[in-house]
Amino acid sequence: MKIALLLIPATNGSIDRKMYLSDCIKNIMGDGYMPLLYDLYEKYTTMSYVDFIRENLSLSNVVIIFEDFELGDNLAKIIEALDKEKHIYTKKLPGSTRKYVTDLKKILEDVSDKTGIAIETLKSDWRKREVVDARFLYYRLAKENTKNNSLTRIGSLVNRDHATVTSGLKRAYSVRELIEQFDRYFG
Repeated sequence: MKIALLLIPATNGSIDRKMYLSDCIKNIMGDGYMPLLYDLYEKYTTMSYVDFIRENLSLSNVVIIFEDFELGDNLAKIIEALDKEKHIYTKKLPGSTRKYVTDLKKILEDVSDKTGIAIETLKSDWRKREVVDARFLYYRLAKENTKNNSLTRIGSLVNRDHATVTSGLKRAYSVRELIEQFDRYFG
C-alpha cells in the first residue's frame, strides 16, 4: 500500500474546513494512496508542522501538499530540509499534481526519464526536434519550480545561455504540442 503524508496548510477561512479535508482525502484515495493526515489547523504553528512532519515522514512513500491558498511552499522547504530524497507533490482541488523540485539536476533527470532522452543528449549540440523540445520542457519545469535559479543557471546545466532559455520558454508556453506534452508528463 502506498502511503501519502498529506499536508493541508491553513485555509483562508472562506471555506468549510471539514468538507475541504474530506475532499482532499477522497482525492488522494482516488489516486491510490492511503493518506496519513493529522489536521493541525486548530493549533497551527510552524513548530507543530515541523514536529508532525519529522515524526511521520519516514512512514510515507510521498508527500502531498494541497496548496489552494498558495501556502505550501514553506512546508515543501521544511520537508526538503528533513529529507532531500522524498518526493514532494503539490496539488489543488480539483486538478492535477505537479512535482515540487528545487534541484535543477533532479529536474533535468525527471525530464530525461519522462521523455526518454539521455541527459548527455540534452546537454549536447543535437538539434533534433524531440531533443530541442525536451530542453524547452526542462526550461519551463525549472523556471516554474525554482525561485533562486537565474535563466543563466538553468541554461548552464544543458550548456545553453540565458537568451536560449528565454527563447525556449516562449516556445514552451506558446506551442500547442509543447503545452500538451508538458501537461501529459508533468500535469
